Amino acid sequence: ETDITYAEVKQLVYHSLETAFVNEDERRKLLVLLDADFQRFEEYDLPRLFGTAPMNIAERDTTQLR
Repeated sequence: ETDITYAEVKQLVYHSLETAFVNEDERRKLLVLLDADFQRFEEYDLPRLFGTAPMNIAERDTTQLR
């Protein structure tokens, strides 16, 4: 068990790309890919881990996630 939340982990992941030593074009591409990966994980993988059905994007409150 840990005291770090999922939202904090997600913020750390985004921050690592926002401060990475890459040019802006590459950073934008990586952030788009990361957005897609998190969306897929949150819609399909995360709910399966907790035994619930996938969430509809419109039902998600992402304000606390990024």
